[in-house]
Amino acid sequence: MGLIVLESVIIAFSVLSIIPFADYLIDTDLNNPSKYTILLTNFLISINIEAGYLVFASIFVLSNLLRSFINLLIKYRVLKIKFSIQKSFANEILNKIFISKWTFFNSLSYGKIFNTFTKEIDFIGSASRSIGDVFSSFISIFTFIAIPIFIEPKMTLIIIISCIFLGLPFLILTKTSKKLGKERTEAGNKYYAKLTETIQSAKLIMGFGLGKKQTNINFNLLDDYFSKDLKSQFVNLVSIYLFKPLAIILLIMIFGSSFDLQNVPSYAAIFWSLYGALPLLGHVFNTAVVINNYQPSYNQIDEIIKRADKYIERNGEIKISNINDDIVFKNIKFSFEEKEVLKDLNLTIKKNKITVLVGESGSGKTTIMDLLMSLQKKDSGQILINGNDIESLDLKEFRKLVGYVPQDPVLFFSSIKANMMWPKENLNSNEIQEALKLANAYDFIMQFPKKLETLVGEKGTEISGGQRQRIALARAIVRKPKLLILDEPTSSVDLETQKLIKDSLIKISKFATIVITTHEKTTMEIADEIFEISQGKSNLLKSI
Repeated sequence: MGLIVLESVIIAFSVLSIIPFADYLIDTDLNNPSKYTILLTNFLISINIEAGYLVFASIFVLSNLLRSFINLLIKYRVLKIKFSIQKSFANEILNKIFISKWTFFNSLSYGKIFNTFTKEIDFIGSASRSIGDVFSSFISIFTFIAIPIFIEPKMTLIIIISCIFLGLPFLILTKTSKKLGKERTEAGNKYYAKLTETIQSAKLIMGFGLGKKQTNINFNLLDDYFSKDLKSQFVNLVSIYLFKPLAIILLIMIFGSSFDLQNVPSYAAIFWSLYGALPLLGHVFNTAVVINNYQPSYNQIDEIIKRADKYIERNGEIKISNINDDIVFKNIKFSFEEKEVLKDLNLTIKKNKITVLVGESGSGKTTIMDLLMSLQKKDSGQILINGNDIESLDLKEFRKLVGYVPQDPVLFFSSIKANMMWPKENLNSNEIQEALKLANAYDFIMQFPKKLETLVGEKGTEISGGQRQRIALARAIVRKPKLLILDEPTSSVDLETQKLIKDSLIKISKFATIVITTHEKTTMEIADEIFEISQGKSNLLKSI
């Protein structure tokens, strides 16, 4: 606020400084100077400076340079606010997402999320910057207008009222701007959804030799997105680039109708002051258009945040540090999109044993896994852990006891060591080696030239599927989980890797309860118990 006030003071001085400068240019002897010239000349004499062209010009130039410097500092502050708002939105969305239930992602396009983070938040930042610029300009506008009113009130008021009427038609653009902003946001969602899908499916696309086809699909969506964005941004520019020249024409016409040769210095100050105010007034009108243009961006951000709030995960209060007993599923019912998936399911997962779930695709095996991690919420029944229903547990503490390896294990685009340290940052080298050896991954890693510093590529694509599976298993057990959950851990690996993973699981079961979904008979061989999941219920097939 202090900078804005300082800028206004300097604006007033820079505008008034043109009067003595103009007086001197008209009459170097200053025979008929204005009162402002007399005041400045007397001040200069009091400090032993002789008034002249160089002095008046220097005062005028330096005051305007100082004004520009202060304005630059204000713009920097506004930019900081813009980026702070963008960071705040990004941080809020991420935080909300990761305290939501997994169902938050159901039927939500990843493209919509990526577009929100990459573009829509930036648009909101731009809108906030425009608002910040307008706010910082209000005192400047007041100063620019106050001086002409003080010098020539009647003419100045005519100009101000005329400029306001000139600017009102531009506000009609707000409705069009909002419509174009919505079309741009929707086109961006479609483009980023397809781009995400394309990158994730690159291997499939290349395997089918359909790269050109997929490129054309993406390009058409991008072309549509840019076309809508171009229209949207063009509307934002109309008021900025049309208001000022039209207002200058208006200014010249009014000046021409009442110009007085006897008051050239004062008229020069008035013109200079109003000329400085015009871009700021144009920016005020433009901001109304920009806010409406970017309102769909805010609506999308707000929609995601509200969706996350709707699916917020309710946390229990009971903290556990171990799994002391069997895990019991008791009369569990679960539905998804009005389809009943589990029907009065009863299942006991024995402590420190290997329990295998088998069944057809869509039978509910993965749902049981999700319920066991509390990623999904049951409709009714109980999942008892240490005798407590899972919904009464502090989930953050409970999940510290869980290791998870999904069917398609994801490694982060980093080194093997960084992937291993992701679930538990304060690991030492011995703990990493122990987990890798237990997962039968240590020997092949030591054969890599960079060993643990080897980069695994995007999702681990720089190493083989079997190697990726074993590193994922090592990462899951590095923090010594009490419950290890594996979804089809041997479905995409060769027989040798299957055997190595089976050997690892047998060793791990000595200190952890293991739950596996599989179709592989070789994996079933190591099971202590096998349950078939069919028609939403469980049937015990094997028990040792």
